[in-house]
Amino acid sequence: MKCEFSKYLASKQQDCESLVELLQKHYDYASILATDVSGTSFSASRRQKAIREASLAERGFVARVYKDGLYSEYSFNVLENVEETAKKIIDELDDQLEMLKAIHVEVLDTPKIEEEEAKIFVEKEVKELPDSVSFEAVMDKLTEISNKGLSLSEHLLECMASVTMEQISKMFISQKKQLKQSYIISEGLIGALGRKGNKTQMDYQSYSGLKGAEILCEMGNDIGKVVKNVEELLDASRVEPGEYDIICTPEVAGLIAHEAFGHGVEMDMYVKNRALAKEYMGKRVASDLVEMHDGAATVENTSSYAFDDEGTIAKTQ
Repeated sequence: MKCEFSKYLASKQQDCESLVELLQKHYDYASILATDVSGTSFSASRRQKAIREASLAERGFVARVYKDGLYSEYSFNVLENVEETAKKIIDELDDQLEMLKAIHVEVLDTPKIEEEEAKIFVEKEVKELPDSVSFEAVMDKLTEISNKGLSLSEHLLECMASVTMEQISKMFISQKKQLKQSYIISEGLIGALGRKGNKTQMDYQSYSGLKGAEILCEMGNDIGKVVKNVEELLDASRVEPGEYDIICTPEVAGLIAHEAFGHGVEMDMYVKNRALAKEYMGKRVASDLVEMHDGAATVENTSSYAFDDEGTIAKTQ
């Protein structure tokens, strides 16, 4: 089933194009990012049940402009009068630029973005749209998982099941780019907490992907394994300190790579000359047995997209 693009953003496309045109008369570069994210979070456990708006829900706009070697951004929630919005953006950002000059702030001279013509319209597909399943049905499924987990072990104090389903629509408009995308991200979690004597342990299983309500069908199949892991942890002895050879799942291997190397290639670290990765550009940093790809279009997962918030089109690596 198709994840239809936000009707609200579609209604604002012409206004965004007009706003970019007005800003472009005053700046060397201008773009608008428009975002509309909606979703719901559900959770069920022995002690409580909850339904709430997804924490990442948002709706609004970000204007990005370039002048005198510096990029500036201005965010706003409502776009009704294009001329008034353009004037407000120009007045406030120019005041900030003048203030920076007045107090002699050293600005990193950055080249202007040179864009290529691009037009994208992507509406991803899922098996089951979140809106096609009632809140009651979702809560019944999560409650069933929680109750099943609690019934599997006398040592369990709590068993929780939760899911969040969000639809994300984004639109990026500049002089040369007209990019639109809509997709759904769903994330689920089942977790168990147990206690035996003076020892407390927990285990969990997570689920995620560019999926809709079908994620609920995946959840629950692993509750027996999660409870079994908790029981084994309760009887486990402590690991002796030392060095060990370990085999990691892809999720853990990716986490280690992210912490060990990923933070060192973030752009703010380059600007501050703190990026160790600068010394290894073009060099191998791991065993010849290791191959890693970093690209939003490499695989279909929760981190996949057609373009990012700066209008950069996703690549395979």
